[in-house]
Amino acid sequence: MSPPDIMLEENYQKPLHNLPLEFNYEKPAESRYFFNPVFGGLFKFNELKGTPGCEFSGCLEVFYCHVNDMALDGMSAVALDYDDPYEGAKEALNAGFDIEHEKLIGRYTFKDFVFQDDDGQRKVGKQIKGAFIHPDFKQYKIATLLYKYLTKREFGLSRI
Repeated sequence: MSPPDIMLEENYQKPLHNLPLEFNYEKPAESRYFFNPVFGGLFKFNELKGTPGCEFSGCLEVFYCHVNDMALDGMSAVALDYDDPYEGAKEALNAGFDIEHEKLIGRYTFKDFVFQDDDGQRKVGKQIKGAFIHPDFKQYKIATLLYKYLTKREFGLSRI
């Protein structure tokens, strides 16, 4: 017997409003703003740690920060003076530009693993276990920036 035809939903979207219960939302391990020059806008991520018994070590939740057009122009002018996207966002926010609201646009879950490097030293790496970004934001290299964040924290990174 052959399997039934599978019809993919053309307008499928992952429901980001359903929060995974295994993460500590009360106390993010880190919360950072970053300016994305590819998109020309401000974003934020919260790094959440998994609770005991969770199959994941952590999660990065990504938010788009809505600002009015006038503020966005000023914010872009300030942020583009910096090579570091975090420093650019920090300086733009210090300049007094306000965020109207934040919209959750993505989640990246990861799991820690221990490995031994060439010198025999034990190191902790991050394995990306799940990734979702809203389709409207896929082309703006947000995942690349988040992967760099994880690796700059002196962790190895491997993808499944």
